[in-house]
Amino acid sequence: MRLSCIIIGDGGALGLTENSAQLLRWMVSGPEIARLITEFESIQDAIRTNQSKGPDVHHHEQMKSVQERFKTQVRALVHSFETLGNPYKEDSDDLLVLDTKEIASTQVVTTVNGLRMPARSSFRYFWRNVL
Repeated sequence: MRLSCIIIGDGGALGLTENSAQLLRWMVSGPEIARLITEFESIQDAIRTNQSKGPDVHHHEQMKSVQERFKTQVRALVHSFETLGNPYKEDSDDLLVLDTKEIASTQVVTTVNGLRMPARSSFRYFWRNVL
C-alpha cells in the first residue's frame, strides 16, 4: 500500500517517514515551497498596503509630465502655423511637406497615390469579410 504525503499548514507533512522516495521529494521541494509561501505573503502585504492608500483613479495621461509634454507639442505646432502659415490653406496641387512646405518629388507622389487602391481594396475586404 502506497502512502501519500499530505502537507498541512502548520502541522508539517504526514506520511514522510514511511516512504523514502516521498521523504526525498519533500527534502528537495520543501525549501522551494517555503520560498513560494514567503513570496506570496509578501506580495499580499504589499497589495494590502497599496489598497489602504485608496485606488488610483487617474488616467495615465493626467500625469503632470504628460500634460507638460502635450503643452510643449501644441505650442510647437502653433508656432509652426504662425511662422509657415496654415498648410491646409495652400492652393497648390503639389504634395507638400507640412512643416517645411517643400514640394515632394514625383517619385514620392507616385508612391503615395499608388497606395490608395491597395488600401481601399484591403478596407473593402475587411468590411465585407471581417465585420
